[in-house]
Amino acid sequence: MPRSRFARDLSAPDNRIVGGGSRDGGLRIVFDPAIDGAAWPGAPGEPRACFGEAWLGPLGLVARLETELGLGAKQATSTERVADLTRNLAGLDGFWSASFARDPLATSARLLADRDTLALWDWRGEAVSPRLADLWRATSDALPGLPDRLWRILEVVGRRYVDIQSIRVADPVESLPPPWIRTFEVLAALGVSLETAPIAEAASAGDLAAARRPGFTPAADGSLTLLRPHGPLAAADEVAAALAALDSLDGVVLVGPDAILDDALGRHGLPRVGADRAPPASSAFVRLVVETAFAPMDPADLHGLLCAEPGPVPRGIARLLASALRALPGRGSPAWREALARGISEVEESRRSSVAERLSALLVPRKGAGHQKSEGRDLLGHGENRTSEIQAGGYRGGARRTGAPDKAGADQSGPRVPGATHLGVRRGAPERGGGSSASLQRTHRWQVAVAVHQAPAGRSLR
Repeated sequence: MPRSRFARDLSAPDNRIVGGGSRDGGLRIVFDPAIDGAAWPGAPGEPRACFGEAWLGPLGLVARLETELGLGAKQATSTERVADLTRNLAGLDGFWSASFARDPLATSARLLADRDTLALWDWRGEAVSPRLADLWRATSDALPGLPDRLWRILEVVGRRYVDIQSIRVADPVESLPPPWIRTFEVLAALGVSLETAPIAEAASAGDLAAARRPGFTPAADGSLTLLRPHGPLAAADEVAAALAALDSLDGVVLVGPDAILDDALGRHGLPRVGADRAPPASSAFVRLVVETAFAPMDPADLHGLLCAEPGPVPRGIARLLASALRALPGRGSPAWREALARGISEVEESRRSSVAERLSALLVPRKGAGHQKSEGRDLLGHGENRTSEIQAGGYRGGARRTGAPDKAGADQSGPRVPGATHLGVRRGAPERGGGSSASLQRTHRWQVAVAVHQAPAGRSLR
């Protein structure tokens, strides 16, 4: 990679990168690759209201530059790019062919992700291996992604005016992918002030400070404690107990607390942090069960249904089917059919026919599901019937037998709610989130109705 042409003025108090000039009155931008995440509350320490400033990530800055340069247009979404590539790959042979025959959309998404990652590091189709040559042949006509938009910006940015006064970055520009480096070089030459404002390190001493450097040898001064518990529940109790033993919680900062630690803090009489709670595992059952009616089904969803404990697939059969998925993702392959037949043959004769009937209803896609609106009521009943079998529990190879006490000694007899082994939920008993099993079942039926109503033709709801 050629050496960056940035000239850094080390005497400047703000560690500014000096370009070919300066301008006032333009937009002031704070750039951070992390801002394109799920949420961005604003830069810490900045005023709540501002004028002429923007905090942008890669997608935001590219969109802003396209607007400044007259390149703004409606961009294809990731789903549209995948669908377009799926059409282009029809009839095209390559290393992806076997996977494409089973799941065209997932295969196209993976090819696009590989192509975009390589292109962001300046790969332009160089055939350094037969596989890369095939990848470029398959994706060269794909709808433009982030690398293509950056290349287009680089073609015109040096010839047009950009109304940007400054861009502030937290990490060195040289650590970014090559197209970003060249973009910032051109902007600096146009007079845009580029500032590096690294995040200041927190003051620390002793082992806590020394642990940041290579070759760390602890001196056991008490500033850093390594906890090796048997699991997250034990870790949360240890941390909560240690905090409860302190005379004061002033100056205590919890980094990345979760719901498990939140519960432990409450048990030890400490204030909770209000951590987000993930939905119960049972909330995914209805979606996965409805997904099985469609083809193709995402292999990850299918694997999740097979591995659910308790679940509708006996453990012995689930292990064989999961191994078949690793060989070739998707249902209907010779490995899948052989694994299913072998697993059913190993079930004791008195249960073999009922297990085969249940697995056929669960794992065989319904022909034409999702193509006609008239099938909505039938598919709703299909999802509820499949889910009721999971809720019934008591069959061997999946859930625990009814009537057996759990580890805490509570009687688990009676119909089971999906995931009750993990969540400690029983019919009539409150759920950890505060609801009852009856309300959980109502939520399941609502999810089935939404899945049937919103599923596009020929495709399952993601």
